[in-house]
Amino acid sequence: MVRPRIVAWLGLASGLDYAAQVLLPILLVRVLSAHDFGGYRLLWLAAQTCANILSMSVAGLLVKQVPQQPPHRRGALFGNAFAYLAATALLAALLLSPLTPLVQQMYAGGTVEAWLPPLFSALWLVSLPLDYVALACQRPTDQALLSLGQAVLRIGPVVAAALLLRSLTGVGLALIVLALARILAALIYASRHSHLEGGRGLSLDADLARLQLHDGLGFGAGFMLGNLRGQIDGWVAALRFDPVAVGVQGVALAAAPLITILRMTVTNAIGPGIAADVAAGRVDAAVAANRRGNLMVAALLFPLCGVLIALAGPLLAFVFTSRFSAAVLPFRIYVTGLLSVALETTTLALALGASALVLRQGAILLPLAAAACYVGASVTRDPTLGLCGIAIGAAAVGWLSQIWNLVYVRRALGLAWAEFQAWREMCALFLVNLGATLFTQAIMFAVPTSWPTVLQLLAGGAAYLAAALVPSLAWPRVWHVYRDLLDEARERGGPLHTPMSRPVP
Repeated sequence: MVRPRIVAWLGLASGLDYAAQVLLPILLVRVLSAHDFGGYRLLWLAAQTCANILSMSVAGLLVKQVPQQPPHRRGALFGNAFAYLAATALLAALLLSPLTPLVQQMYAGGTVEAWLPPLFSALWLVSLPLDYVALACQRPTDQALLSLGQAVLRIGPVVAAALLLRSLTGVGLALIVLALARILAALIYASRHSHLEGGRGLSLDADLARLQLHDGLGFGAGFMLGNLRGQIDGWVAALRFDPVAVGVQGVALAAAPLITILRMTVTNAIGPGIAADVAAGRVDAAVAANRRGNLMVAALLFPLCGVLIALAGPLLAFVFTSRFSAAVLPFRIYVTGLLSVALETTTLALALGASALVLRQGAILLPLAAAACYVGASVTRDPTLGLCGIAIGAAAVGWLSQIWNLVYVRRALGLAWAEFQAWREMCALFLVNLGATLFTQAIMFAVPTSWPTVLQLLAGGAAYLAAALVPSLAWPRVWHVYRDLLDEARERGGPLHTPMSRPVP
C-alpha cells in the first residue's frame, strides 16, 4: 500500500516539474525575439508530435509491465524499450529532416536551424523512459527526485543559454543537453535496478518485445490520436503562417494546461471509484459520481474561464508582454472551447467498456479537426484572423467530442437527459459567471489604459468577484453548490448528491 506521504511527495515533485514547463516560455518570451520564440514553439511541437506518433506508449507501459515480470526478465523490458525508442528516433530524425517536403516550411527564413528539430526530437524520444523508470521499479520517492532534478535542469541551463546567447540556437543546444542528461539518467537507473533481486541488467528479449508492442498498439493508438488532435492546430498554424504567428498561438493556448490540470484532478479522484462501481454492477452510483464530478468542475471552471476571458488583455500583457497582444481574441476562443470539459463522460464510457468507441472517435475527429482548423486558417490571409479561425475549428471539435460521448453514454444506459447531469445547477452557474464576465468587460472598457497592468488586473478582478458573488449568494441553486463543495451541506442532500430517480440496470 502506497503511503499518502509518498503520494504527496511525488505529486509535489511532478507539480514543480510542470511549473518549470509553464515558467520557461514566460521567461524566454522576455529574452528571445518574436521569431525565435515562435521557433522555440515549433521545436517543441515537432518533438512532442514525434513522441506521440512513434513512442506507442512503450515507456509509460513499463509501470504496468515491469512489476508483472520476474526479476530476471525486468531488465529485458527496459532494454527492449530503449532499443525500440532508439530505432524510432532514427525515423523521427528522417521525418523532420529537410528532405521531408511537409516540414521544409519550418526552416523557411532560417528561424530554426535545419539540424535542430531532427536531433532534439530524436533525443527527446529516447529520453521518455525517465518519466517512468523509477515508478516501474516501484520506487516513487526516487521518481520524485528524478522529477525535481529534471525541473532544475529544465530551467537552469536553458534560461542561462537564452540570457547568454539570446538566440534559438543557444536554447536548442541547452535543450539537447537536457535530453542527453535524461537519457543518461534513465539508462543508469534502469541498469542499476535491473541487477537487483537476481536481475540480469539491461538486455533484449523477443518474446517480451512482442508483448510490449501488442500493449502499445492497443493502448497507445487511442492515446496517440487524442494527443495529435490537441496538436493539429499548431501544425496548421506552422504550415499556414510564419513563426511569429506560431508564437502568438502558443500564447493563446496558455490557459489550456491550467484547465487540464483542474479537470484531471477531479477525474483522477473519481475515476477509480467509477471503475469499481461499474465492475460491481453499481452503474447508478457510477453515473451519480460522474454527475457530481462534472458539477464540481463546473463550479470551479466557470468562474476561472470567466476571469480569463474578461481580463485576457491585461493578463496576457502581464504574463507574456504586450508583444503578443494579437493572442487576446484566439485566447478567448480557446478558453470558450475548454468549457466543454465540464461535460466529461469519457471516464464513464471507458469504465463501461467503450474503449473501441474512444479509438473510433479519435480516428474520426483527428482528420475532422485538421480540416476545421485548416479551413479556419484559410478564410483570410491575416494571421490574427487566421489564428482565430484555427481556434474556432479546434474549439468546435472539442465540443463535438464531449457531446458525442454524452449521447453515447446516455443511450447505452437508457437514461433520461434530466437525470444524466445536473443541468439546472450547471445552467445557473453558467448564467452567473456569464453575467459577471460581461459586467467585468464593460468595466474594463472604462478603466484607463494608462493605468499599470497590475492595477488593471486588480480592478477587473474586484469587479468580477463582486458581480459573481452577489447573484451567487442570492440564488439558492448556486449557493447550495458551493456549500456542498465546502462540505457544509452534505447531510442535507445538496445538488451534488441528488439521488437517481430510478435504478439503472
